[in-house]
Amino acid sequence: MNQYKLMFLTIILLLSFGAVTAQNETRKEQELSVYGKGIFNSLKYKLPERAELNKGYGVDFGVQYALYLNSNWSVSAGLEYQQYRSEAILSGFNDSYSTTDAEGTDFDFRSSADTYKEQQWADMINIPLTLRFETPTSLSNSSIYSAVGFQFGIPVSAKYMATAENLKTSGYFEQWDATLNGPAFMGFGSWGTKQGNKQELDIRNSYFLLMEVGLKQQLNKKQSLYVGFYADLGLNQITKGSASSSALIEFDVDNPTEFKFNPLFYSATHAQGEAYATKPKIQGFGIKIQYAIKL
Repeated sequence: MNQYKLMFLTIILLLSFGAVTAQNETRKEQELSVYGKGIFNSLKYKLPERAELNKGYGVDFGVQYALYLNSNWSVSAGLEYQQYRSEAILSGFNDSYSTTDAEGTDFDFRSSADTYKEQQWADMINIPLTLRFETPTSLSNSSIYSAVGFQFGIPVSAKYMATAENLKTSGYFEQWDATLNGPAFMGFGSWGTKQGNKQELDIRNSYFLLMEVGLKQQLNKKQSLYVGFYADLGLNQITKGSASSSALIEFDVDNPTEFKFNPLFYSATHAQGEAYATKPKIQGFGIKIQYAIKL
């Protein structure tokens, strides 16, 4: 976390510098703007070998209020709605864990799939606080700007959906040294492609480091257009607590022909140990377009 502490200290120093510089200025311009940004907004995490993470696309809409400290420096606060998307793919999935059947008999539930996929969606309300510096260019009524700041994100919706292709299940009963590959009503057999329902994904608030650079074009005395590139870098892990003891594909004793697909963030091999997906954070990269009016 030392690098993050250094970044926060730099932001605080820049804010202090802007405030001191502004003491000699009597004019305080204000600006209200709306913006949209995207495209690469995703959940980022580590996966085991033979697994692939596909980063998704998401859009963002927000409003921002800025107070100019002087002709170069301004501070701003905003409110935005942002989408994040990701997909994890596990090839050659194979697992087993100990459980009991409807009669209370202990057995090892075994599952395999050619490909196991999990899609994740997270929608968040973000509160960004930024410090921006701008300086005129040789182009008419234009400036280059850069911004740095901090953002607090509150999840309003988070879901996941799993799909297992060529799913096969069986049960190993140690007391009889027997493996059952059927019948289907007991939850054993070949199932083809099985897809679970979209379910709630439990995540927590996120903290971001914000960076932005771009071009500001003055349209007239009151209106401006900003076009730039942004990076929202998640600083904290978004999972709650340690890895759960859930299996990724879980035997449902009450409905053996249907299976529970638990999230990668809270499932582990043999239902114990480190989760399949670790160190999950939220991140965003892309283009930001902002329309602003002086108040």
